[in-house]
Amino acid sequence: RFVLIGYLDRQQSPWQSDDARWIIHGRYFSRDLPELLDHYRVQLVMFPSAGPETFSFTLSEAWAAGRPVIVPPIGALAERVQSADAGWLWSESQWRSEAGMLQGVLERLMPSARAALTAAAGRARHVAQPTLAAMADDTLEVYERAIASPEALAAFAPLEPSRIRDALGYALWYPAHGTAHARGSAALAARDHAPSPAPWRWSAPLLRMALRIRHTRLGRILRELTPSPVRDSLKARLRP
Repeated sequence: RFVLIGYLDRQQSPWQSDDARWIIHGRYFSRDLPELLDHYRVQLVMFPSAGPETFSFTLSEAWAAGRPVIVPPIGALAERVQSADAGWLWSESQWRSEAGMLQGVLERLMPSARAALTAAAGRARHVAQPTLAAMADDTLEVYERAIASPEALAAFAPLEPSRIRDALGYALWYPAHGTAHARGSAALAARDHAPSPAPWRWSAPLLRMALRIRHTRLGRILRELTPSPVRDSLKARLRP
């Protein structure tokens, strides 16, 4: 049985399939998560992410509730699980196939794997949880290192374009036979007569926040990381 404690973009209210094998709980408060995991008798928390995730507070909450996890072999999820040994990674081939991901889940829930599941749950409960202040300091340190030494970023291999494409939900499309030229011409005509892109629009709260932090450490870092067109547009709006 799969339970989504949360919601989907297309299903935000509670829902259950006719056979009760697929349940969507809906919105919840973080403080209620341990009780919900107990209520649904959750043994393993899975993160079937299509692209690389960042730190993930949900991963921290699952571990704090004593639940091991299974995650994709990329991104911060994989890094944290490998470091804490409180869960498993899908293999590259499993992660690229829904059937493979399901097989990886079933392997960890088989009766013969009960001891390993229990041991991983114990390690999950003892994962040290960083404070908000420590995470903020670590994040600023990463940005500062990147600004001070841009060449260090070259050590990281870029993500495959196909992964970014798939994470954005892009689907290949080909025109029907014999209509490619006509559609291509129509597309060019539409592009030629298309209006110019709308200028950047900045909300008043964002402008006020920029003014407040522009001379702080965080403000200086964000200024360096912001693309030049965005920076110029913001400066224009800030001028009296």
